[in-house]
This record gives sequence, structure tokens and C-alpha cells, in this order.
Amino acid sequence: MKRKINIDDLLTEYEIDYSMFTNMDDRLLSIYPKWLELNKADKTVIILYAEYHSYREVGRILGISHTTIQRFIKQIRERLC
Repeated sequence: MKRKINIDDLLTEYEIDYSMFTNMDDRLLSIYPKWLELNKADKTVIILYAEYHSYREVGRILGISHTTIQRFIKQIRERLC
């Protein structure tokens, strides 16, 4: 059974507040501007993966194969890091 997720609510819940980085390391600070540049789809995939820790589960939620999710996450990581 597919879980019903409102993507706009999900992105709002995980909206990044720059002030939270003040006590974080330099690497996180360097990723923040790159995060802002990601499109809605990329942010959604990363947030779902962080929540569910499974390519298969994210694929089920979005109706995409787990191998496609794996490829998306690899590409997004390359842009962020």
C-alpha cells in the first residue's frame, strides 16, 4: 500500500532555517546555498530518503523504481558535496 504524502507539507516541514547552522561545522554551511538551489523534486527525494532510509520505500512512495531513486540520490549528492 502506498503512503499518501503531501509534498508541499513535507518541504515546509523541512524548510531550512539558516540560523540553525550557526553552531554547525563549515561543511554544512557550504551545503546550505547548494540546498537552496535544488528543485522541489530533488529536495523531495532527499528528504524522503532521509526519513525512510530505503531506495525501495522512496520509490514506492513516488511511484518510481528504486534504481532510479538510487541514481537521483547519487546525482544530488554530487551536486551538494
